[in-house]
Amino acid sequence: MEEYAAHLKEAGVPPYGVAHITGAMVDYQNGAMSGADNNIEELTGRRSMTVGEYARAHADLLNGVSR
Repeated sequence: MEEYAAHLKEAGVPPYGVAHITGAMVDYQNGAMSGADNNIEELTGRRSMTVGEYARAHADLLNGVSR
């Protein structure tokens, strides 16, 4: 996580953003976000994406590649 935080800092992410993002990543690694509900589906009529599905669908944006 230290290497990831350093990368975020080098990319210009402000300290509060680095703390938030790395904290969320630690929670994700520890399973804190592994639960699921159907709230999105009930509200929108569509199943929500998993983190992996979102990352694959938006890899260009996440990797800083403009469309």
